[in-house]
Amino acid sequence: MGIKIPGLLKSTAFQTGFMQNINTRFDKMRENSEAFQEAARKKGQELFQTHKATTIKLQNINKAKMNIASQFENGGVLADYLDSNGDLELLATTAKDAKEFFALADARAASTLQAGIPEDFEQMENPYYGTQRYQDYKTSYNQVKDFMDKNNNVFGNSFEALMEENSPTLMSKEDFGVTSRSDIASLNRTGLGGSEIDAMDENRLIKQVNTQGGWTSGILKPDNAGGFYVDITDSTEKFAASVANQFASQHYRFNTDRSQTGLGFSARQGINTSKAIMGFASKTDTFESALQDSANIIDMVMQNIPGVASNSAELQNIIVSSSNLYMMALQKTTGNKAMVAKLRRELENIYGITIPPMTGFGTSNNSYVG
Repeated sequence: MGIKIPGLLKSTAFQTGFMQNINTRFDKMRENSEAFQEAARKKGQELFQTHKATTIKLQNINKAKMNIASQFENGGVLADYLDSNGDLELLATTAKDAKEFFALADARAASTLQAGIPEDFEQMENPYYGTQRYQDYKTSYNQVKDFMDKNNNVFGNSFEALMEENSPTLMSKEDFGVTSRSDIASLNRTGLGGSEIDAMDENRLIKQVNTQGGWTSGILKPDNAGGFYVDITDSTEKFAASVANQFASQHYRFNTDRSQTGLGFSARQGINTSKAIMGFASKTDTFESALQDSANIIDMVMQNIPGVASNSAELQNIIVSSSNLYMMALQKTTGNKAMVAKLRRELENIYGITIPPMTGFGTSNNSYVG
């Protein structure tokens, strides 16, 4: 027996009204969907910005801990003590920028060392610097990722497209900055500060850096006094030699071996660190990869050149020199001036300092031979 449709349902007026009602409901559903999606996008942006700030704070705390471990007497225990009692976390939260934080952390370490570490303090058994903070970083990352996955399921690819610029990338432990205690340069160094270098040793350092650097544009020229000097003609290499001299001098200040062997080691550390910075630049670099390279470079310098964070002025000089050398190499490699300019602005924002571009260099990088 067939189903009989009442006459009212057959009427044109009813069917027209019914369709209008359905269309109205679909319109409202679409409006609601767009409103919900916009609200979700804003929430996602907030989560991403919080994650970004958390990541920077965690990495800065880790860097400060490694700085303290490598620069101060009994630094490993001191760094663990300041970390375990929450001093570094508090300073990172209250400081207005990274520059102030590193200065405050350095000052707190010095005052704590002077007051004395409690005798009953026991170091953490975890042998790695940054492992717990890396887990905190992953927790922050997962909050953003889970939120995006959930809304991708609800809204589809349109939500993922809206969040493209606010999508976090999970760093590896190495990218984040986790390192073994044994990898921290000068961890077992005794003493608190560096020693000044006399003018003769300073000249010897410059000579070794320039002659042993293997600079491709370096040319031996007679000095009209029976000797020769190294003339470095390429602007990037000339600046690289200048930065290498800065690193070598800084390393030598904290080098207890003041013999010719010790001076040669400091010179090689300066050369190798400077060349390693240039080696980070690649033709395939993007802004994101260059930003990560910049963070890795500062970590590398801190691990290989003792004393770079002994005070805020030293740290700022190292950041400026290292960043400028990398950006010079990056622009030479990629030819992308706009990306380098954007990177400079972002680094200035991260570190809270001005990083003026280096446009010219004097003849002080030339070195006499013989």
